[in-house]
This record gives sequence, C-alpha cells and structure tokens, in this order.
Amino acid sequence: MKQYVIALLYLFAFLTAHAETNEHYHKLMEEGNFHYQNNAFEEALTKYNQVIDAGFYSAELYYNTGNCYYKLNQIPRAILYYEKALKLEPSDSDAAFNLEIANTQIVDEITPLPQLFYEDWMNAFSQTFSSSSWSLISIVFFWLLLAGLVTYLLTNHVGVKKLSFVALLFAGVCSLAAFRMADVMHKAETEAAYAIIFEPSLDVRSEPSEDSTRLFVIHKGLKVATESKVDGWVEVILPDGNKGWVPKDAIVVI
Repeated sequence: MKQYVIALLYLFAFLTAHAETNEHYHKLMEEGNFHYQNNAFEEALTKYNQVIDAGFYSAELYYNTGNCYYKLNQIPRAILYYEKALKLEPSDSDAAFNLEIANTQIVDEITPLPQLFYEDWMNAFSQTFSSSSWSLISIVFFWLLLAGLVTYLLTNHVGVKKLSFVALLFAGVCSLAAFRMADVMHKAETEAAYAIIFEPSLDVRSEPSEDSTRLFVIHKGLKVATESKVDGWVEVILPDGNKGWVPKDAIVVI
C-alpha cells in the first residue's frame, strides 16, 4: 500500500510540474504576442524562440515567428517558419499568403516540373487538411459505412434499404479517399524532406566535394528537396528537377 501511495505522490508531482511548465511557456507565448502587436519584433522573437527551443510547437507559433523574421527582413528564416506552419496546418491561408509574398523576394525564379492534372489535383486537395485530420475523416466515414450496412441488413423497407445501400457505398468511397489523402499527407510530413537555403550564394556541386564540378548557383530563401547525405554534404533537388550537392550547414531542414 505504501508503494502505491508513493507512486501516486510522484505522479501528482509530475503532473503539477508539467502543468506549471506549460503555463510558463503559454505565458511566454502571450508576452511574445504582446511585443509583436507593439512592433517590438526582436523582443517577440526572443519569447517565441524560448518556446520553440523548449520543444513546443504549433502552427500559430511558427506563423508568428515567421512574421517576426519577415518584419526584420530575414527572409530565409521567415520562409522556413511559414513552411513549418503549413506543414502542421496545410489549410492555413494566412501562412500560405505570407509565404507567397516572402518568396517574391528571393533571387531564384525556378519553374517547377509540370505534373499531370490529377497529380496537381490530388496534391492540392490533400493539403486541405493534415494527415491526422484526414485520418479522422476516414474513420468517421467508416463508421457511417457500418451504420449504413447495419441498416441495410436489418430493415425490410425497400425504400430504406435502397437509401442505406447508396449511403454505405458513398461512405465507403469517402472513407477510402480520405485514407488515401491521409497517406499522402503522412508521407509529405514524415518522409519527404525539404530545406531552405541559408547561404546568400551557394555553389551546387556534381559530387560531395569542393573539388568537384560546379553545376549551378542557388541563393538564400530557395526551398529544395533533400536526398542523400555524405560526410557533411547533402544532395538537393530543385523544383525544376536539377540536382547536386551542397554543404549540410548551408541549409536548414523544414
């Protein structure tokens, strides 16, 4: 019995400390918002970065941080945090709009590789929600499918039977589609690695070595996909499909 009491006391102490920690960082977030509203962007950044460094994150926090960096004319960092916000909340229209504005201020204008129309549609539609939201939608439609199936099996009314059959087919299609969207977004959130270039001007090499051929030059603020990593070098892929190697410390992963 004594052991259980001690365990409960430890649990209570842990939960209390956790609540106090959350309250502390929530207060820092509010202080950051206050500084931002008063155009004290550096002070706001100090508060926001304390929250981020402690391991807390949210789309709102990243969005506010991006706004501070934009106001301070630190465009690559602004782009980085707008991208982070959209990674958590793809439907955030404010972050998407500000990202578009920030991207007009970078040097490189690269035309992405064309995609088939259905790929464009799927990518755009999948970004409406996060993977967790799509998963929840899939589960809801699955339960509607089960409800329609039960109604179809138990009812003897022809009209209700037809309606429930149509409903369960519709719910089944929607559940599968939402599951597919969840899979697409999960891969985008976890497997696909993107980064922002932070060097003012960066040579892209043919191999992971300073002695290799310089293929082309890119500039700060550009978003690239990343692939292989070798001894402090990262292979990057540009939106137009061109690829090459850059030093790892020249980029920041989103």
